Amino acid sequence: MTATAPAKAPPKETWQDWQLPGTPDPEPLLTRAQFLDRVRAEGGDVSERSLVHWENIGVLPRAVRRWRDGKPATLYPEWLIPAVTTIRVMQEHGESLAAIRGTIRGIYRRPRSEEEQRARNDAYHAGSAAALATLRTALVELAREWEHWSDDTIDGVKIHLHGIGGGESVLDFGHAVRFAIHGPHE
Repeated sequence: MTATAPAKAPPKETWQDWQLPGTPDPEPLLTRAQFLDRVRAEGGDVSERSLVHWENIGVLPRAVRRWRDGKPATLYPEWLIPAVTTIRVMQEHGESLAAIRGTIRGIYRRPRSEEEQRARNDAYHAGSAAALATLRTALVELAREWEHWSDDTIDGVKIHLHGIGGGESVLDFGHAVRFAIHGPHE
C-alpha cells in the first residue's frame, strides 16, 4: 500500500489579495458578526463555524485583522457577501467544496498580474465556446418541446443576463435555433 501525499494547503490569502493591486480598502468594512448578519439578511444560512472553515480551506479569502474601537476585529468587505450566499446555494445543489472553491475564486479573485489575466482570458474563452455550444444544443431541444406543446413556431432565442451590480448582457441566438430545428427553408 502506498501512502498518498496530503492535498496541498490552499494559499493563505486575505480578501485584500483578491482585489486588484493598489485597490484601496472598501468602506465600510464589517466585523464578522455584522458580516454574518448581512449574509443572513440576504438569505444565506451560514454559521461562523462554516465561514471560518471555508476560509481555512481556501474557498473564501481570510478576513483581515485590525484594531477597531480599541480592540482587535476581524473585518470583511461587503463585496464578499454574494460569494458566501453562492457557496451555500452550490452546496445545496450537490457541488463539492473543491468545485465551489474553483468557481468562487474564478468569479471573485482578481488577477494579480497581466500573465494571470491572459491565462484567465484564455481559459474563459475556451470554456465559453464549449458552454455556448452545449447551451445551443439544450435550447434546440427546449424549442422543439415548446413547439410540440404550444403549437407555435420558435423564431429565435434571446437570453438576458442581469448582474448584481447592474450589468446586463444579451445572448442572442437569433434564428440559429429555428434553423437547427426546421432547416434553412421553413
